[in-house]
Amino acid sequence: MTGLGLRTLELQAYRRGQWVRHWLRQGTNVEWAAPPAGDAWLSFRAVGGPAPWAGMVARDPWLRHQWPALPAFLAQGYHAKASLALFASLPRPVETGLAELDYQSLQALQWLPAAQVPREPLPLLHTASGPVWLTQLPAYAGQGRQPLPTWLRQCAQPLRLSLGTSRMPARQWARLRAEDIALIGHLQPRMYWGGRCIGAFTLEKEGLMTQLQTPTAAPQCDEAAFDPCKVTVEFILHRSPLSLAELSEWEPGHLIELPEGAVERVELVVAGRTVGRGELVRLEGRLGIQIHALHGGAPDE
Repeated sequence: MTGLGLRTLELQAYRRGQWVRHWLRQGTNVEWAAPPAGDAWLSFRAVGGPAPWAGMVARDPWLRHQWPALPAFLAQGYHAKASLALFASLPRPVETGLAELDYQSLQALQWLPAAQVPREPLPLLHTASGPVWLTQLPAYAGQGRQPLPTWLRQCAQPLRLSLGTSRMPARQWARLRAEDIALIGHLQPRMYWGGRCIGAFTLEKEGLMTQLQTPTAAPQCDEAAFDPCKVTVEFILHRSPLSLAELSEWEPGHLIELPEGAVERVELVVAGRTVGRGELVRLEGRLGIQIHALHGGAPDE
């Protein structure tokens, strides 16, 4: 991979770029600028707000914004000794005016030796307390709930409503005929969208009552329980395309209205192929599928 000539991005530089673009879109007075050489720099770390961040200020510009007449009355030597104490004595020596850069206190106050002052352009925030250079920023996660673009809202994935599975010996499967009942051995109603589990559902008279969850990968085969002489059958109640826009509007308890007669057209799926259909029935307290038809099973589209 080293021969590809890829650019290497530094994490903090990337984060700073994300925030600057965001602030510029919001009309914030921010720009890219390299810290001028020759100034005395005070660095700090802001904590207690939404997320920690760090920055630095040039001593004389900061003093002029706080007390415009003060620098003219102070000797240069006094600057070096007292500026840090003045900065630390104020409850909020830096006011950015940005909610994401709010803070409760400033820590790690120190003068930066000239060799440690960054020379690359940094985000320069023009504030009521003077210019502030931002050296470390939190991860940018976007602001507010942004509307999905049209193309993404229209993106549809197959929704699969699975009742559960059964594992049966291959010879038993081969003996199944129309009107026989295949019991659901592992009843686990789950919803899959794009092949990933998004929640569970319960059968109600009005339709399916859903309970969403954090999407997880589809269950994997249990190698320890694998038996080459047994067949795993999945029972699929319904399939339909579902757009991201529709899915994003779901809330826990969302009701899915099934097409008329859906419980009479449950699919029997083996290794991704629909090999039969039947009706969902109850037999001595257990759910099963009374088979209406069995066939070779073309691959699902």
